[in-house]
Amino acid sequence: MANIPTSAHRPTLVDDAIFQINDSNFLGKYMEYNLKSVFQPIYKIHDRQAELVGYEALIRVFDSEKNVIPPDFFASVQPEDRFFVDWLCRTIHLQNFAAGNHSGKQIFVNLTPTSFKSFAESDPEVAIFADKISELGLHPSQVVCEITEHPVDSLELLTVISKRFQESGIRIAIDDFGVGHSNLERVNALQADIVKLDRLWCLEMRQTLATDQLARDMISQFSQMGIDIVYEGVETEADIAFAMDTPIGYLQGFYLGRPEANTNAAEVISLDHIPQMARQLSA
Repeated sequence: MANIPTSAHRPTLVDDAIFQINDSNFLGKYMEYNLKSVFQPIYKIHDRQAELVGYEALIRVFDSEKNVIPPDFFASVQPEDRFFVDWLCRTIHLQNFAAGNHSGKQIFVNLTPTSFKSFAESDPEVAIFADKISELGLHPSQVVCEITEHPVDSLELLTVISKRFQESGIRIAIDDFGVGHSNLERVNALQADIVKLDRLWCLEMRQTLATDQLARDMISQFSQMGIDIVYEGVETEADIAFAMDTPIGYLQGFYLGRPEANTNAAEVISLDHIPQMARQLSA
């Protein structure tokens, strides 16, 4: 895929760091580490059901002894390799997802804004990424790039690059809204298609009547702007009840499904058994 200047820790081409281990599984390789895709289902609220619409792709990192490496692995990546590793992760996610033949389903992949340093270096990668999507038999509308909460040297550059993705048919999401730089300014600047609400932000906002109303007003504002809203980290019935009482349209979290190597999540989940929700629906 991407032809990025080499370093002592990796090959020049992203494709040269990807290995197929069987008919439907691909691994990425960086130094002594293996990078593996796992997928967490995302559901759309429809009446009293949750319908599967896609998956967020996440990376699990293993050392040569198959020990799981903690999430701070990415902070330990050499600065000159971060752009490479970022694209490597997205590429193996696409290949693993495409191997599953998920017609009509979406895949959400993380995009770290700090990996973009200049327009001249970054803009060609958008076209390469779009070409890879087509090469794998996917449609750009199936792919969502989640802009993580990290700071960025130039919001203007990130805005231009995001626009290039959208012009290619790839949607842009703001990940973990309420954390770090995932804020209203970034939502507006990037003209985001999707906002993914951070669970801890939602929990904190639900602590008082005033902040709860503020959160609801913001969620309503997003909905009025035509932005799809995903509640991340759904772990309790109360989380789902809150979502059902707002314009939130999508759910993701352990309550509905954990990240797994396969993409065989339930197509439909009934929500009738949730007491809080039943009371709201009958009110």
